[in-house]
Amino acid sequence: MLHVLLAMFMWVVGVAHAEEDPGILRITSNVAGAQVWVDNESVGETPVTRYLPAGSHSVRIAQDGYNPFVQRVTLFPGKATDVNATLQSGGSTVDFVITPGGGEIILDGQPTNRKTPTRLTGVPAGNHEWRVERDGHEPLEGTFTLAKGGNALVFGEMLSSEGRFSITSRPEGATIYLDGEMVGVTPLELEDIPPGEHRVGIVHPDHALLVRTVETWNGEKGEVSAKLKDEGAKLIVKTGSASATVTLDGVPIGTGKKVKTRAQRGGYELHVEAIGAASADEKISVPISGAVQYDADLAAVGGTSSLTESTPTLRRPIFWIAVGGGAALVGGGAAVTAAVLAPDPDPEGDTVLQLP
Repeated sequence: MLHVLLAMFMWVVGVAHAEEDPGILRITSNVAGAQVWVDNESVGETPVTRYLPAGSHSVRIAQDGYNPFVQRVTLFPGKATDVNATLQSGGSTVDFVITPGGGEIILDGQPTNRKTPTRLTGVPAGNHEWRVERDGHEPLEGTFTLAKGGNALVFGEMLSSEGRFSITSRPEGATIYLDGEMVGVTPLELEDIPPGEHRVGIVHPDHALLVRTVETWNGEKGEVSAKLKDEGAKLIVKTGSASATVTLDGVPIGTGKKVKTRAQRGGYELHVEAIGAASADEKISVPISGAVQYDADLAAVGGTSSLTESTPTLRRPIFWIAVGGGAALVGGGAAVTAAVLAPDPDPEGDTVLQLP
């Protein structure tokens, strides 16, 4: 019994050792000194002998003035495999070996209508720019220089776009909120963001707040490239509570009894919450310019809070009509005061008071 166990042990050890043994790859070509690549790595000039892990390997042999020779070989532990390449006259080629396959190749800014993996022929000598694009993946790009009658190899791996977010702004340095959480400043690249609908808020102290909705249901990359605007409507929220926090589409815009901000035109979800009070929510519309105000009526926890749109008193035309009229009766000094204090005429998009 001991002899049987020992024999089985030696057999297992022998098999494991055999699996670890490298294979031998011997490469020759009809053109002496041709360049050799194994698994896209340069290993010298023909003739070449290399010890490599057993398994599948790609072999590429190229020389200026000839078309490259490409072949996939399988090496076995402890055994030699020969590759004898016959190079044919040609050259001026570019091999694109990009994984995963199926990427669209753009050369010097022009589509080639070819997909990876492939070989382009008749490429002129000189410096070239390339780009490979594939749905659901990050593009790859780079440059290569091709000698007259030479050959180039472009290889790489395209990363999946799933879970990636790219957020930029002009000017840079804006604070970014993703689904109500501050995640950094522009420009910013994020990873591992789950697919779905996302709200991206971009806040800059010298520009109006901007919020964008981005959908990434199909594994595509989320991208926001925003040009922040100087103009925007003033949004005023009167909360009546010193502990109140106000958010616009999940983006914090201030705390306290009165909160002000500027926002670009669009529809938003206004939210007010305070200690010991039921929160208030309202879908609002911000105009292109001017001012809009909301007053919060915060009820105790368990009650119902509300937000009501109102027009700031100093923005009401009737207020300035009254002040102007009264000033005219009193004297010139009061009329001058009224003219100085009165705001400029309401620009397009202001909230307008409807008189009874």
